[in-house]
Amino acid sequence: MIGDLFRWFAGTRVFSVDAGDKARVTNELMKRSVSFRAKRSKGSSFRFRVWGASVGACSAALDGAGISYRAERYRGLPAVLRIAAGRPGAIVGAALFFACAFFSSRIVWDIRVSGNEKMSGAEIEEMLSSAGFTYGTYLPAVDFDALNSRVMAENADIAWISVNMRGTVAEVLVREAKHGERTRRDPGTYANLVAREDGRIREFCVDGGAPAASPGDVVRKGTLLVSGVIPLREGGIRYSYPSGEILAEVERSVTVRAGFSSVKKLYTGEEKTSAAIKIFKKTLNLFPNGGIDARSYDKIETVERIVLFGSVPLPVWVVRTREAEYTEVGASVSPEEAVASALSELRDRTDLLLADAELLKKRVSFSVDEDGVTVTSSLLVLTDISEIREFEVR
Repeated sequence: MIGDLFRWFAGTRVFSVDAGDKARVTNELMKRSVSFRAKRSKGSSFRFRVWGASVGACSAALDGAGISYRAERYRGLPAVLRIAAGRPGAIVGAALFFACAFFSSRIVWDIRVSGNEKMSGAEIEEMLSSAGFTYGTYLPAVDFDALNSRVMAENADIAWISVNMRGTVAEVLVREAKHGERTRRDPGTYANLVAREDGRIREFCVDGGAPAASPGDVVRKGTLLVSGVIPLREGGIRYSYPSGEILAEVERSVTVRAGFSSVKKLYTGEEKTSAAIKIFKKTLNLFPNGGIDARSYDKIETVERIVLFGSVPLPVWVVRTREAEYTEVGASVSPEEAVASALSELRDRTDLLLADAELLKKRVSFSVDEDGVTVTSSLLVLTDISEIREFEVR
């Protein structure tokens, strides 16, 4: 391998002579200390390879001995340089190519933001840009701890941020600051806490106000739990804006029905494809008029990054889109398939019910009739049932 690489840098040339001159050629080259390597002969020819500075000496030896020969074109780096010398654009192009290859793994090609709720990804990117981190930033020059600290210090809406590199892609994880929505903004505004759903109270974790219910009480939606009007011992009242949580056991349920008939997709075979090139965040459509005219179609998009030599990622992605037309047809569903479908939807909807609660107990029941199956999940959860109801005092 090393020898081949050396010969490529030195440059090589293959000579061909008549097979009958093989002995004379060998003798002449050995007398002049010209190194060569015999190659597989073609027909009645003797072929051999000469490299480096010996190429000129070989031609002189053969000419001096009066031996007819044919020299194939140069190969290797010297040949490349000869071609490039007459083409300045090729030199510039090669320089740009190797510069891209060198810097491609050392700069930011893409930024992906997650964890943001109120702020957009573009707003987060603008904050990073103000701190000196954006597309094309040279990675070895970035102090990520200092970057994270600066963004949090300069932006009150960011409680925490972490920028992590995955190759040349910046994965940005954000936690937005919560600025105490409960604090009254008008001096004359106060609040009560009421129940937002039925439940049995288990625990109060509240600051301010006067409790109007106790742990163990069963309350209905809208019941006053904590009053913002507090009687004073010496007479009179004062007002408060209570905050916190009131944990209660709450019964929730979800019902899902799956029929024994359904509508399925039947693909017509009509398809259209399109492609685009994405460079950084800019997209260039190669077929701007592409797209299928059908009202019902599936769109499948694949994104593939261009990687040089299998290891050097470039800031260029090829986006391919396939649109497949379909029609909807009626189909029968077996009881097993109906139950599986109902349970799948039940799990998804149950997860939504538990998004703000802790599951204590669960019971699932089934019922089947001639048209389908019904599945009901009854849940007992622990959750905060308090809801702020503001009032004004003038």
